[in-house]
Formats: sequence, structure tokens, C-alpha cells
Amino acid sequence: MEPSLEGSFPIDEREECNDTIHHSDVFFSSIKNGTSRFVPIHRDCKHHRLRNACLCHCYYNSVVEKKKATKMSEKQASIGKVLLAWYDQHARILPWRGSQDPYHIWLSEIMLQQTRVDTVMDYYRKWLEACPTLESFAEADEEQVLKKWQGLGYYSRVRHFHQAAKQVIQTYGVDYPKDIQQWLELPGVGAYTAAAICSIAFQRTTPVFDGNVLRVMSRMLEIKENPKEKKVQKLLLDIAKEWMDPQRPGDYNQAMMDLGATICLPNGAPKCDICPLSASCGIAFSDSWRVIPPKKERKVRKVEERTVFIYCVKDKIFLKKRSKKGLLAGLWELPSVSHSSKEIHVEEDLLLSHDIVEKEVLAEPIFLHVFSHLEWRMKVRVIYLREVPLELKGVWASFEDLTEKYSIPTAFADILHWYRTKGEIKIQKT
Repeated sequence: MEPSLEGSFPIDEREECNDTIHHSDVFFSSIKNGTSRFVPIHRDCKHHRLRNACLCHCYYNSVVEKKKATKMSEKQASIGKVLLAWYDQHARILPWRGSQDPYHIWLSEIMLQQTRVDTVMDYYRKWLEACPTLESFAEADEEQVLKKWQGLGYYSRVRHFHQAAKQVIQTYGVDYPKDIQQWLELPGVGAYTAAAICSIAFQRTTPVFDGNVLRVMSRMLEIKENPKEKKVQKLLLDIAKEWMDPQRPGDYNQAMMDLGATICLPNGAPKCDICPLSASCGIAFSDSWRVIPPKKERKVRKVEERTVFIYCVKDKIFLKKRSKKGLLAGLWELPSVSHSSKEIHVEEDLLLSHDIVEKEVLAEPIFLHVFSHLEWRMKVRVIYLREVPLELKGVWASFEDLTEKYSIPTAFADILHWYRTKGEIKIQKT
């Protein structure tokens, strides 16, 4: 329908104009009682002019718009094709790549959460040597599982993984869930992990969104908002489905992750000169990468001064188990207390009540361990006792047990390794 000379048109036959800048103050009336309402039109619109009047009917010529839509669809599809062509030539060589075994993919994705790829690679190989199948993993003792995980940190990941593995075996037997919603019902499986497994193992068109993918898409589309906001992620999800090659969804997801990890870097300038998508990128060869996506302000870590006690009786060292809740839950540790805690006086009273062969205060070095939200600065005291104190509830472990049997967090494993390599050290007598 042609717009009238009065500068209005039937709202039920219009489509929203794409010129958002020039239509900031266009407004439309709603349809009431099934009848068309006519509305004023913004006079600065550049889309349509009729008989020397700047008028906009705010619906597009159908032929023109079909051509635009076709070109847009072709452009969106070409992004996926260009990306996959690059990936075929430059994909990172990783031990889990090429496998469509859901267990292998699942394992790698859980290990890669909060952990660098180069760290994960060796752990991944050793893990599959010990637990080559999901069944063998599900049947493993939790203490063995935690020991295999030692050094990767964030132990809740492997506990949830272990629970989920048992659940899959009980529910699906030798099969696996293939629907993303079924994966999301498993402990420790979030949207990213579920999408990665479904796309790589089962060729489902489920885009993944990790930090790398969000960064790449935000920069390509020049999105200045936080990409982790729900409204932004919904937009990115719709666009990612347009870009994704339905024949190779797993490869597409891995290609996007590789592009973010090696080209569109999180720290430092992106390598636009060798990026396969620079021609389609909204900020290529500019400094906008400094603010897109917006960087989250880092919270200052709390610093906690602690004393760690190494109690020795002959060739055994005392270990205690941490609480089942909180930091490093349920893991074995050397007894330690915060300097701000009253517990340090309890440890002193314990020492006064027993026959001490010798004790050392290791003034140097100060051991440092950094968590995401907390920093421990630890001094060490070595106490040689003549007999086992009954008050100490835990285990007395040999160095062989420490190596083979007990899962000890890196914060304490580093101290034990240093102490063992030093032997019978006498740094500062008291």
C-alpha cells in the first residue's frame, strides 16, 4: 500500500524500518478493534520520498528486501565456510581432537575448565591410561579419582564428573544421552559442555560459547555490551546458528575456539593480518579490541598469612582431611592455621604437651599459593615427635603413600616436594 500524502500509512501493512539512527523518534499506534491506524512519520528519514515530501512507509519493497535477505544469508553462511577452510589448515593438534567418543570429549571439556590447554594435555593422556572407558571411570574409587586429578585444581569438577559418569551408566548403560537437555540434567554439565559434546560427538547444531567464542563474535559484530548478558547471548546464539555449517557443527565450534585462542587474542592485539574473518569483522585493524568485549574489573584478592605444620614421627608425616564443604573440600592436607585464627594457639598447646625431639621454623622460603579469590602466604614449621599424638585425627603417611595414595592439593604438595628434596634440613633452630 502506498503511503498517503498526509504522511501516514496503515500500521498492519508496515514492516519495521532498518534505519534505526534516522528513526529514533518514529512512533506507531497499535491496532485497536481490528482496524488500521495511521501514524505520523519521521521527517528526516532518507528511505522514501514522495512528491517532494520526506515520508517513510517503514515497510520495505518486497523485491529489494528479498535480495537483501538472500545476500545476508549468503554472507552469514560464507563466514562458516571461510572459518572451516582456515581450520582445516591451521587446527591445533590436541590429543582429544579427531575422537568422537563422548567420554573423551567430555573428559577434555571438564579438564579444560579454568585450566590451560598445555597443562591439560599430559593429564588427559595419563587419565585415559588409568580409566580408558566411562565404565572404568564410574567404577573407580573416589580417592583414586581425586589422586589422578591432583594438580588440576577445582576438585568439584571431577567430583561432579564422577557422579555424572555413574548416572549415565545407570540410566543409559553403554549408550550416551544425545539430546542437549539430557546432558544439562547431569551434575557439573553446563550449557557450554553440553553443546560441545553434542556438536562434536553427535553432530548437533549446538553453538558453544566460551570466552574465546564470545570475544570473537563480539568483535566481529562490534558489540560493546557485556557478551555474558542474557540478551546479548540470545542474539549471538541466533547469529551463530546462521554461521554454523550444519554438516560440520563440531568442527565449526572447535574452529571458533581455535580462532579465539590463537588469532583473536584475549590479551594483546588480535592478529588481524592473518585472521580469515578480518574482511567480515567490524573492528578489524582498529584499536577497538581494547574495549570490545568490555573487560571485567578484577576483584582484589584477599591475602591470608598462614603457618603450615609438618609433623614427623620416624619416616611418617601427618595428614588430615579437610572439611567436606568449602575450599579444597574433602582433600588431604598438612595441618595449617591462619595467623588471624585462634587455632594457632591450639597447635602451640598441642606441641607443649608432647615430647618433641626437635623442631624447626622454616623462615625461608615463604610459600605462595594463589586461588581465584584468595592468596595464601605460608610459613612452615617442621616438628619431629618421639611418638604419635593421639589428639591428631588423620593418617601418618610415608613419602611413598604421599606419591601414590593420597590426593593432596598443590598448595601443600609443593611444600612436601620442597621439604623432601631438601632432606633433613635445619634452616633456623629455635
